[in-house]
Amino acid sequence: MKNRAAGLLMILCVLCTLNLFASNGQNFTKANILYSESKFEEALKLYLDLEISKLESSSLFYNIANTYFRLSKIGSAIQYYKKALRLNPLDGDIKSNLDFAREAIVDKIEISTGTKVKSILFFWYFLFNLKFLVALVVITSLVMWTVLIIRIFKKSEFLNWTFIIFFILFFLFSISAVIKYYEYNIDLEGVIISKEIQVRSSANETGVALFNLHEGTEVRIQDELNDYYRIELKDKKNGWVKKEFIGVI
Repeated sequence: MKNRAAGLLMILCVLCTLNLFASNGQNFTKANILYSESKFEEALKLYLDLEISKLESSSLFYNIANTYFRLSKIGSAIQYYKKALRLNPLDGDIKSNLDFAREAIVDKIEISTGTKVKSILFFWYFLFNLKFLVALVVITSLVMWTVLIIRIFKKSEFLNWTFIIFFILFFLFSISAVIKYYEYNIDLEGVIISKEIQVRSSANETGVALFNLHEGTEVRIQDELNDYYRIELKDKKNGWVKKEFIGVI
């Protein structure tokens, strides 16, 4: 009896999940039609409802970004292009549209030389998303242990070098995955989504206004206190900004 009840419950869960996917698919198609008809506000509402329903895909975030861009909301557009790029870092259309949106940014902040060098030396970190890096960790680990087991029964120079190579790859991909997880979940990124804001020396209105930032400027979120985020720019300037002005990636 208990087994039958558990089976029925499982079937109900599957049916509900399938119904949710079907409903999301219909709403996504409807939003795309509204976008093609230049009804951007209506399309955006549907897209954001899909995001609220926990649908996470590069296509959804890309369409949200395009819609914000058509509504001249550059900050939010950049926020969602970057969210889409995290899920699909090899997509050329996302990269192109992100670069195009960045051209409208008022604050031109140069990336440090160190960051440019890292993007060349550790290209795989910037090329792959977190899920793909985890998959690489699993694959290299399996190959590494398989080779190690074979070496127990058969000594070979080739196997020795194969083990060393895959151990190095396993180590590099593991470190990259851990760092990317930290970046995605702890060391957060954000984008200014208000036309112009003041960055202050403390997390309140009485803090000294250090400098102004404009919509679309990309920042790293270092800390939070009450209604404020402590942000840092690529040139290492930092200060406190109200949370409502930041679109978290």
